[in-house]
Amino acid sequence: MERKGEFKIGDLVELTPYGKSLINNSTKLAGRVGIIMSINQENYKFPLVVEWIGLEDDTLVATQFWHKEIRIVKTS
Repeated sequence: MERKGEFKIGDLVELTPYGKSLINNSTKLAGRVGIIMSINQENYKFPLVVEWIGLEDDTLVATQFWHKEIRIVKTS
């Protein structure tokens, strides 16, 4: 399975506080959960490709992230 640091394809993720502070990460993503769909090893700046759950198909939001912008959702 493809990995980048702690992340692997299929992980459920959310924005970190740092990720929420960035202008590029729209308020539309706050409180949302996404799934890592792929890992682009050639894009060293933003290798993690995320599809956000529950957004309309025509909603424009960031889809590629740096590892400090997202974190794995904790399940209990």
